[in-house]
Amino acid sequence: MGITQATLLTLILLFNANTALATSPIDVVIYGDAHYAPYSWEKDDEIIGIYPTILRKAFSKMDGFRVEIKPVPWKRGLHYLQRGSAFALFPPYYHPKMRTYISPYSEPILSELTVLVCHKDIFQKPRHQWPDDYFGLLIGVNRGYELGGEQFYKALRAGKIRRREIEGTPKNLLMVASGRIDCYINDINAIEWDIKLLRLQPRYHTQMDNIVFGPIISSEQGYLGFSNQNNDKFYYKNDFILEFNKVIREMKKSGEIKELVREFYHHHHPSQTKKIFVE
Repeated sequence: MGITQATLLTLILLFNANTALATSPIDVVIYGDAHYAPYSWEKDDEIIGIYPTILRKAFSKMDGFRVEIKPVPWKRGLHYLQRGSAFALFPPYYHPKMRTYISPYSEPILSELTVLVCHKDIFQKPRHQWPDDYFGLLIGVNRGYELGGEQFYKALRAGKIRRREIEGTPKNLLMVASGRIDCYINDINAIEWDIKLLRLQPRYHTQMDNIVFGPIISSEQGYLGFSNQNNDKFYYKNDFILEFNKVIREMKKSGEIKELVREFYHHHHPSQTKKIFVE
């Protein structure tokens, strides 16, 4: 029996449709911290910073995926991962026991150095040992951040030290400068970035003189963290992770990530960031 022209045309159309489906990129949404300059922050409804710069370059090298990056307050982003409504979030540190809903973590993207800053009056007595020499003090952290180390959390549970979660680096720094909290933990580049930015504003300029850098707390790495909830929804997860990790490893080996970071700092300065108003 011969194939009619109508049947042949139908088969051609079906083949073309299936081919188009097979080659169409998968749309993926990735969330990033909206309040973590210079690493990632929201500006004019867009997320910018060092991590978005690196990730956009990495995603452009990945076949089969069309990725959109959206800003989100950090604690809300963690909640999205926990309930499985988000696929991935950057840049969590590696805390598999504290955040059991995140797995796997990607290839490490960047190394970060977490430090302690305190009101200058705190250092009127020698304080060399973290956290023992800081017992009795109130320590600020960004909302949803897990910083300070195991000994710090043991001291918290024992009531030897106190911790307060506050939204964003600028608010924490102003709380330290005014003496409303004693100290604050975060990445050194994030702290220095926002101190410079706050100094640009007359109402905050002199307050920054009250902030003194203390000890290094830890060296950390930033990752792309994936939700382990609702895996049926994210059927492409394994393929995405394999491709992403491959690209990041290649970018690190070639020195491309270091060059992107260098270019970012060359072209960006805290003065280009919107002014911060904290009441």
